[in-house]
Amino acid sequence: MDHETIIQGQLDAYNAKDIERFMSYWDADAEYYAHPNDLLAKGADAIRQRHIARFQEPDLFGQLERRDVLGGFVIDHELVTRNFPGGKAQVKVVAIYELRHGKIARAWFIVGAPTPVE
Repeated sequence: MDHETIIQGQLDAYNAKDIERFMSYWDADAEYYAHPNDLLAKGADAIRQRHIARFQEPDLFGQLERRDVLGGFVIDHELVTRNFPGGKAQVKVVAIYELRHGKIARAWFIVGAPTPVE
């Protein structure tokens, strides 16, 4: 699979809230960061645990706005709908994925401020 297909597959699994399919795109030793270097989860088990709770959100959805593929990196610009303690909101997200051997090895996320939605 090419890098764009891998990242689209994990986004589709995220939107379907399918944890098994979502995790199939991540390397066992993957690292998950808040950009630039705040390590939020290391290893597939930690990434899985982080997403099990998120996948419980009824309005969770990532809408792809733009994607760039640069060598072993894929950069997505997304508008993500989430359920926050204060209610339903959208956040702009820039996701930077580093792929190795057909899996996501490292990912960095830049997340904007939530904007309430009806």
